Amino acid sequence: MYIYVPDNVAANPPILLVAQSCGNRTAPDFFVDQNVVTTRNQADANGYIVILPEHTNRNCFDSGSTASLTRDGGGDTEAFIQMVRYTLETYDGDPERVYIAGGSGGGMMTQAMLAVYPDVFKAGASRAGAPAGCWGVGYRENDQWSDDCAGGRVSRSAQEWGDLVRELNPDYTGPYPRVQLFHASADETISYNNMGEAIKEWSNVFGLPEAPTSSGSAMTSMATYDREQWSDDCGYTVLDAWHFNGGNHSSPSYEWNTMLEFFGLHVPAGGLDPRDEMCPDAGTTDATTETEGDAETGDDSADTTGDEGNAQDSGNEETGTVDPDTSSSTEEDTSASADEESTTTGEEESSGEASEDEESGEDEEESGNDEDGNEDEDGSEDEGSSDPSATTDAAGCACAVERSSVPPLGTLAFGFVLSALRRRRRIA
Repeated sequence: MYIYVPDNVAANPPILLVAQSCGNRTAPDFFVDQNVVTTRNQADANGYIVILPEHTNRNCFDSGSTASLTRDGGGDTEAFIQMVRYTLETYDGDPERVYIAGGSGGGMMTQAMLAVYPDVFKAGASRAGAPAGCWGVGYRENDQWSDDCAGGRVSRSAQEWGDLVRELNPDYTGPYPRVQLFHASADETISYNNMGEAIKEWSNVFGLPEAPTSSGSAMTSMATYDREQWSDDCGYTVLDAWHFNGGNHSSPSYEWNTMLEFFGLHVPAGGLDPRDEMCPDAGTTDATTETEGDAETGDDSADTTGDEGNAQDSGNEETGTVDPDTSSSTEEDTSASADEESTTTGEEESSGEASEDEESGEDEEESGNDEDGNEDEDGSEDEGSSDPSATTDAAGCACAVERSSVPPLGTLAFGFVLSALRRRRRIA
């Protein structure tokens, strides 16, 4: 796990978990890419925290095994929840403002997380993903892949999809998180058929008809979409589907501004989730914060030339130097509690080869994080490369911690790494 805590982190900050796609790529590489750095700039501006999981030496996150599709079942979904609970407790985060976004393999995980832990998240945005449960059909443990789902060969009725989600939490009676979907019609890696299946699933979960409440054309700085929206009884959009005609798996890339607006993270943090503000009787989530641990720190740069944390592993402790290219550079010491053990071998997405579109940015070297979490993206993505010119004299410390400090995660590694840049020294 990597975590990004901006200098001006808000009191009771919202939390955004960013789940990457499949492939052999580090979380920091992903985070400094130009098409993802919007999340960083907006975190700097608005004070929310970003969690960046990474799946070390594996192809994808596991969003298809029985363990991951079982609440607290020991799979990657439980690892993600441990990260959320740790962050809520360590940074006094707002349990009513926890969000998740991801593309491709990260999109699968996003929808799986919303189904398995609906009480934890307020909303999620899935790009080029698939409905919760789809990835479990023909799931392969060795490369965390499903040819059936990726090929668009898994089809169910809306009722069947909705029942699948409800069966994951038969005693859950609270509101389900809002869902935002993006998919391109000519996607060669994750079939566009999955967009229709996801719409069936979530519209049924929300108790809404398959026909949208409204539809039309929507233009962003990246593309023009066919957009469909489903509104709840309060009149708030709870399902927001963006169809890109003719695009492939890697285009038009992430619509981070649109996603952040959907979450209400495009403005300074503070106050309620936007749906809760508009619909005060909509209900709240319940993200329990039971994980113990001492905080790590977040780094902070704001521009597309991100600061990199280069840490060296030495047993259970790592030290790091950070290269901030813009804004602040300061030190911070922290300790983090973490569970370290597993590795699994990986290949590349798309039954090995999909890697979503990330544009080039700077490369942040990881320091001893052995955890489930990071994915590479499909196709034509340029991996971030290290830029020596971006280095300054900032320094920090990254520490992995004894695994007895956190609840056991089975064979999942739960290493915390710090990107240390903050204006004030903090010991948690």
